[in-house]
Amino acid sequence: YLLFTGSIGGSTSSHRGCVGIARREACGWALLDPLVTADGVNNELERPHLRFHKGRYVLFWSTQSHVFSDDVAPAPTGLYAMGSDAVLGPYRPRGSAGLVASNPQDAPMQAYSWWVGGNGEVSSFADRLGSNGVFAGTLAPVFWVEPSTW
Repeated sequence: YLLFTGSIGGSTSSHRGCVGIARREACGWALLDPLVTADGVNNELERPHLRFHKGRYVLFWSTQSHVFSDDVAPAPTGLYAMGSDAVLGPYRPRGSAGLVASNPQDAPMQAYSWWVGGNGEVSSFADRLGSNGVFAGTLAPVFWVEPSTW
């Protein structure tokens, strides 16, 4: 399988992000239905990746607060997740909104582009630091998400 981020075709909303999936077949790639859609909610579900833990698939992605629709804002820049018993879904949010980790309110652009490793190790990059928003452009401190909470 190949995961990618995209936009929902035919949507009239400017917030129409999705996590797409394609399956490798003998004659090439077959485009399948998106795993997650955010029509009317969000326009960027970036860096999608799957983890498998105790018979369950967990789909993680990153998004930024400014790409949420005004109807759902304010929503934090953060790492989000949904889980499923099958690789092709259906996927349901982790908790009530799927939020796994976010930046502090006083530094809303502190880190971005989270990646969850197989052991729960989460890496990202430091984006903008402090209240003056100085660009950092380096690795952020690593933290762990306990796989049993996936």
